[in-house]
Amino acid sequence: MNAARRWALCALLFAASSASAQDEIVLGSPSLTAPGEEVRVPVFLRDVPGTPLGADGLAPIQWIDLSITNSHPHLVVGCLGTTYPNCDLHFEPAGVLVATPLETSDTLINIASLYVRRIFDRALLFTGGFDLIGYITFRLDPKAPLGTVILLQFDPKKTFVANHDGTIVDLGLKLTGTSITIADLPVGGPTLNFAGLTILVILLAAAGLFVMNRLSI
Repeated sequence: MNAARRWALCALLFAASSASAQDEIVLGSPSLTAPGEEVRVPVFLRDVPGTPLGADGLAPIQWIDLSITNSHPHLVVGCLGTTYPNCDLHFEPAGVLVATPLETSDTLINIASLYVRRIFDRALLFTGGFDLIGYITFRLDPKAPLGTVILLQFDPKKTFVANHDGTIVDLGLKLTGTSITIADLPVGGPTLNFAGLTILVILLAAAGLFVMNRLSI
């Protein structure tokens, strides 16, 4: 069997084994957020065995494209309008993306979406678990309505991983978005209910009596 036939056979066997395997990109959940606060949404990537790219694939992952839509872009500070010159919406790399030398970096903010492209000059070393690759950060408008749920979702047509030259592109990723609920969270130190205030008054009174008794001795 010549080299070309061996390569074709390997490719067919790999395709059969990777038919059900999918690399994953997941947005973590920051849960509740108050109006005016900064939101930090972690982004994780999992390199699953048996997929076209990664540690045991045909080529390493060196290219990541993310396209994330926001269901309420008008609630992000500076994002009202069509040009977003002052939009407080960013992608902050972390984990393996910080540890690997960067070759190309692009970030584009469009209406209701954030587009991120990162290309690296060497293989990204993933562990096989959910590796942190960055954070989506934005600040909510101080007047954002309570109870509003903001949905952050991946655009599957524009989110992919690839090898360095883009000759092997994996668009069949498992993509999981997240939701953020705007809530009226307490600000400052801890608060006391009626029972707590009663106990505090009793303790202060007891301390006062103790001090008076000491002074009268």
